[in-house]
Amino acid sequence: MRTEHDPAGRVFRRTGPDGTVEVFGDRPARFLQVERDPETGAIRPVMKGGRPEYIWLCREEPEAR
Repeated sequence: MRTEHDPAGRVFRRTGPDGTVEVFGDRPARFLQVERDPETGAIRPVMKGGRPEYIWLCREEPEAR
């Protein structure tokens, strides 16, 4: 799995092992929880049970695409 942040586009792109790509705005109601890799300093998603963790700020507001 690979996660990239595009500050100019204000999005995170997460590519799964099967090649599917999920796009998250960096100001949505749902945030992909990330942490820094202690060795490289790169940003990576927080995983639990093989699935990414999310932080929900307001479930009632859908993310605008």
